[in-house]
Formats: sequence, structure tokens, C-alpha cells
Amino acid sequence: VKRHGKMMITDRVKALVDNMDDFLELSVVGGIGMDYGHVPRANILTGIGKVMDQYCLISAMDGAFKGGAVFPITLKKQLRAHEIAQQNRLPCIYIVDSAGAFLPLQAEIFNLGGQGFYNEAVMSALKI
Repeated sequence: VKRHGKMMITDRVKALVDNMDDFLELSVVGGIGMDYGHVPRANILTGIGKVMDQYCLISAMDGAFKGGAVFPITLKKQLRAHEIAQQNRLPCIYIVDSAGAFLPLQAEIFNLGGQGFYNEAVMSALKI
């Protein structure tokens, strides 16, 4: 299914993983009831699935909602996914379709974004 000429986020993940029936989506209700409004799935789909017979942590930005804008809850959900990936030594795959930071909340995003880059560097050093 396409919207604005793009595959929907679940279809992108379905095309990536070996078997969608074995995909475990994480933090499905993240972003509901935030002070700044509802942000479905925290505007990022995260989960564990097999890609080429290797379990991976998949993080996929949802460009269909507010252009894929990154909210504070988006980064918090991604940081939790990083923890799970590092603890379980899962390689990470990112599907990014994002407008960047949701500008009215950019001050709340800066430090969280830096933590994300740090986590990726640590996992890389651990050969994950």
C-alpha cells in the first residue's frame, strides 16, 4: 500500500524481514497521550525480526505522520530499542523517512539525539 507514492512503514518492514509473522513490535502504544498530542507509535516502529536469517533490531521512522518528524518520545523509544539491541547483541537496521526534529520541541530533542549517536558508537565498538 502506498501513500503519496511511498510505501507505508509496515509495508517497508514487511519487505525487509524474512517473515512478518515472526516480527515482534516493541512499544506499540508509545506516544499516546503526550502533552503535545498523540504521536502514534511515537512516530517510529521498532521491533525484532529476522533479516537473512539473523535476528535484528529494526527502527523505522514513519514519514506518513507529520513528515516523520522526530519528537522527544520518538528518541526515548529509540534509546530503549538501543538498550535492547545492545543487551541482546542484535545488529540494528534503520529505515529513515524523516523531516528531522519537530521544531517546537527541538530543545527537548538535542541531548536525546546525542545519546543515540553515542549508543551507536558503543555498539559499533562492541562489534554488534
